[in-house]
Amino acid sequence: MCSRGHWRPSEDQKLRQLVQQYGPHNWNAIAEKLQGRSGKSCRLRWFNQLDPKINRSPFTEEEEERLLAYHREFGNRWANIAKLFPDKRDRSVEFYNFLPVNTDSNSSEVIDHQRKDEVEVEQEATEEQQGSTNTTVPFIDFLSVN
Repeated sequence: MCSRGHWRPSEDQKLRQLVQQYGPHNWNAIAEKLQGRSGKSCRLRWFNQLDPKINRSPFTEEEEERLLAYHREFGNRWANIAKLFPDKRDRSVEFYNFLPVNTDSNSSEVIDHQRKDEVEVEQEATEEQQGSTNTTVPFIDFLSVN
């Protein structure tokens, strides 16, 4: 087995044909028909990029609420949570736009970074409207001063 790097469009097309012919099951047999690709590589390519059942649309508000509720229930057990979203990719569930606050895998406290960014933008706009003074220190290049 050799490392092939990026998938070419012709390899993607061949993988689609093989999955249509054999089904998304025996990945080692499928990989034998793709020069230099492993069964694992074929399986990951199919389930993460090529499977037409993948829902690539952003999470709806209802899905976000379900995701946060499942995270509170299961902690960082992303494989278990991803099974509850069969039309989403495992990675899109795991790497949704929030991160755990601490490293305790059973902790359910999370920060929704997208909402946090929105709040920060609103706060900055409010400060600008109130005419807050600019407290940044100007840069002085002492090496170029005569």
